[in-house]
Amino acid sequence: MGESLSPKIMDITTIKKLLNQYNLSPQKRFGQNFLVDETVILTMIETANLTKDDTVVEIGPGIGALTTQIIRKVKKIIAVEFDTNMVNILNSNYEINNANNLTILNQDVLDFNPTSYPDIKSNYKVIGSIPYQITSPLIHKLINWEVKPQLAVLLIQKEVAEKICSKTPNASYFSIFISAFGKAEIIKNVTSSSFYPSPKVQSAIIKITFENKKNLLEPAKFSKFLHHGFKNPRKMINKAFDKKLLLKNNINPELRPENLILDEWIKLYQN
Repeated sequence: MGESLSPKIMDITTIKKLLNQYNLSPQKRFGQNFLVDETVILTMIETANLTKDDTVVEIGPGIGALTTQIIRKVKKIIAVEFDTNMVNILNSNYEINNANNLTILNQDVLDFNPTSYPDIKSNYKVIGSIPYQITSPLIHKLINWEVKPQLAVLLIQKEVAEKICSKTPNASYFSIFISAFGKAEIIKNVTSSSFYPSPKVQSAIIKITFENKKNLLEPAKFSKFLHHGFKNPRKMINKAFDKKLLLKNNINPELRPENLILDEWIKLYQN
């Protein structure tokens, strides 16, 4: 990674000066922890494998550290930012303001619908540093969108990333759910010192590659089914499902939910 980033809006001094200029401070309720480590941004961009043919949805651009790098590499970027103050800062950035391939939306990403935008028909990518409190509902949204992205590169809490990427026999609700619709992997662990202000938890970059094939599972129903199966994760699976049903599907009733593979969950769901 010999490349270097410019402009340096991930520098702590620059971020503080910019926020002071607008009489602002990082808002905890919005999960605002600004990236100050350019290697993290480079890793996210490389992982997304961005090209000039790509359309990207960026989640939570903040002051634009990632945005200013993405706009140089893609055909179109739609940046979804909830905080109006951050939108004002983005619009004041010369490079962002003069980009003809950027649309900034001042809205909650959980209300965002990709089918509302003609640029998003298929094969788009999602990238962003995600407020930890919306990680679960956001990933559920990605899976429930009628037009799913090709892939998502997300910077999230490390503990959640490990649950998402866990494997049988130590699977989680989250890892089974996501594996039904794609493949998740941890790309890089990120220390709290990579942010200003530093969060109390560690982070990780994950990549979720969504499958293009038609999936017969209905995400909302399969999610509800899995929540039932994992409601007592440390107890045997026969506490959640009838023993006869389990035996009928060749599943050991004494296994724990974390021990089942995806195919066994799907078989149970279909029965």
